Amino acid sequence: MRLDMSEVRQLHLNPKAFRKMHNLRFLEVHGCWNDNKVHGFEVLKSDFSELRYLRWDGYSAKSLPPNFNPKNLVALYMHSSNKQNLVNLKHIDLSYSKHLRSVPDLSLIPNLESLILEGCTNLHLSFSSNHNVNKLVLLNLRECKNLNRLSIGTHWKYLRKLILSNCSNLKTVSYIPHTVEELYVDGTAIKELPPLKDLSKLEILNLKDCSRLVSLPESTCELKSLRQVILSNCSNLKTIPYIPCAVEELYLDGTAIKELSSLDHLFRLVKLSLKNCLRLESLPEVFFHISSYSKMVVFRWNCNKRITVIRAPVQTSNIGLKNCSRLESLPESICELKSLQSLSLSDCSKLDRLPNSLGDLKALETLEVDGIAIRELPSSITVKRRYFLLRSSPPRACICYPGSKIPEWFSFKSTGFEVKLPAGWLNDNLVGFTLCAAASFRDYQELGTFKVRFRLLVNEDIVSSGDLFHYNGHEVIESDHVYVGYDYGIMSTELLTLSLNSEGHIVFFVEHGSENSIDFSKVKKCGVRLLYAKDNYMGADAKVDRDQRLRPIAGACIWKYRRDQ
Repeated sequence: MRLDMSEVRQLHLNPKAFRKMHNLRFLEVHGCWNDNKVHGFEVLKSDFSELRYLRWDGYSAKSLPPNFNPKNLVALYMHSSNKQNLVNLKHIDLSYSKHLRSVPDLSLIPNLESLILEGCTNLHLSFSSNHNVNKLVLLNLRECKNLNRLSIGTHWKYLRKLILSNCSNLKTVSYIPHTVEELYVDGTAIKELPPLKDLSKLEILNLKDCSRLVSLPESTCELKSLRQVILSNCSNLKTIPYIPCAVEELYLDGTAIKELSSLDHLFRLVKLSLKNCLRLESLPEVFFHISSYSKMVVFRWNCNKRITVIRAPVQTSNIGLKNCSRLESLPESICELKSLQSLSLSDCSKLDRLPNSLGDLKALETLEVDGIAIRELPSSITVKRRYFLLRSSPPRACICYPGSKIPEWFSFKSTGFEVKLPAGWLNDNLVGFTLCAAASFRDYQELGTFKVRFRLLVNEDIVSSGDLFHYNGHEVIESDHVYVGYDYGIMSTELLTLSLNSEGHIVFFVEHGSENSIDFSKVKKCGVRLLYAKDNYMGADAKVDRDQRLRPIAGACIWKYRRDQ
């Protein structure tokens, strides 16, 4: 579509204009050089998702339409003889315009504050001629894979956040303005950084997955505002310079370091990750006395060396020793870490015993012991506590099939949306719940997505909640469906603190709608079966009929996932 405005005085657009032009690929507006003749374009409802070419000489609006999402845009031209036409434009976001090859001359937008070109994989970009972007605060070029060099001048006086993540061909960054507070260069091909000594405001330095990086500038030690240093998987990095004392998080996972210099000056350190530092043989003695300021320390380390002693700062809340293949035992002193919340010992294949007092750590919430040689847990870990500790990835599953009848083996059923739990339901042997609800697809099919959800309420307070089923599709399914599932996530650690006489009930509901509008509706029926560690009841009918469960029925599906996905 080409609009010639040279013979037109004014054009007022209805907000719904262009809405039915789903396949509009070419839009050119000219003849607006000296006047704002077109009104209302910036409030149009259309997203212009199929647009390939946009040219608008003399565009004078302050912004593009709110839903503007030209994911197939190849060319964008907004030339103007009057530079003031774009003087008020502050934000440009053309994320994931995979066919976009160039952007307008940014010198025409002197007040631009944020430029987001994330995922523009075919973009060829040069800032050499754009000397008038000195008000730019955010530059996001994440996944601009054609970018191999970035030239930024000293005139960029306000840039605070520079994102170059996963620009996999980027080899050189010649200059970084001294105003930058967050620098993301992770996943690039750089071998070295420019001097950093003038970056007095830098707080975050992310160099994760920079496999070609061989060293950090010595000037790193002068960065007094630096809080987070991420060097994970910099596999050729063998040494690190002195770490500034304000650092709170230090990630050295997968590096080639053989030794770690003194860390006793890091009095604010709360996270230290040394996973897969297979060449690291020991930690400095002073490490175990740091963090007098911190309330929490997260410590990660695994190696293939023989470990005889493991110590950590008393404030440590999270210890990960996954894949320590020669770790044979944990010292009793680990039970002195009263703040310890999580202990991961997965795949420590020679670990055959745990400290007897481990279960006395009241703050401990997660214990990961899969892949170790131990045969039984210490007696201090009670049956009830065992099911809370050993749930690093809580299992969840659901089967969905046509129908509206709650199976007979559900002990507690309701024709409404709520099941009241019986007296004495909360005891030391409780390990979970099997849940069931009946609802209809057809009531929500036009919306394309809905969730069957539940909440566990104890003494009228919400203790935990989750999804029994999540549907995201557009198929027309006419019948009611039954959802039977299990979600260990419902077993909140808060249950440990509650009285055994507490009243409880589980409510079910349907959540449906879009991102901008969410509604809630009741289910038709529901049921609950309590699961106990010492449950000898095996109902003969505790199953869905084989023919109904296995018959290929339209709309039937099995849904399961891990919480960390």
